[in-house]
Amino acid sequence: MPTRTAPFDVPAGRAPSRRGSASSGGPTVAAVHSCVFPSDLGWIGLLTFRGSTGELAIGRLAFGHETAAAAGKALRWAQTRDQRSPAAEDPTASEPPSGDSAETSGIPATWLTDLQAFAAGTPTDLSHLPLDLSYMTDFGRRVAMACRQVPWGETISYGQLATRIGSPGAARAVGAVMARNRHPLIIPCHRVIASNGALTGFSAPQGLIMKQRLLAHEETG
Repeated sequence: MPTRTAPFDVPAGRAPSRRGSASSGGPTVAAVHSCVFPSDLGWIGLLTFRGSTGELAIGRLAFGHETAAAAGKALRWAQTRDQRSPAAEDPTASEPPSGDSAETSGIPATWLTDLQAFAAGTPTDLSHLPLDLSYMTDFGRRVAMACRQVPWGETISYGQLATRIGSPGAARAVGAVMARNRHPLIIPCHRVIASNGALTGFSAPQGLIMKQRLLAHEETG
């Protein structure tokens, strides 16, 4: 599938709060960009910004949306919730344009093509994609990094993931981290299941049906 994007600017605000920081809003964001693009799992949206080091990082990923506008709306809603930015709540903000533009607002094209390949069911390594995990506690970051190491086509229980990070018995806390995952697909929370093999809640559009779909295409990919 060719990479066709619908770019749109998201007003610059503040990065998600840094745990332990004296500032509730975190450091000022130098630039914030987003784009939405089609995939076999519906429209995907990325929100990115540059932190204090200047490195571009993914702050949010939304997927499974039927239209570009829906994906853009999901990102704006997430930014409002994450940053509490008045600019993000502007009701006059325009919907993201749709079309065949190749403009990606500075987001590397390889990020988009890798995500499209993943969505198409092609085994794809997404470990190179840089993420902003500043909204997480140290425990949350350990859970996220361990989840990223679960290979394509494999699953792990919440309890096993807790044990893997050295916190046996913390399955419920691991579940809470997964429920707040801002980077689905990249942090593959769909691969985390109950100890009895049951699938639990999934926040993407279509919920558990989408989780089943992701696991099914990894079994055959």
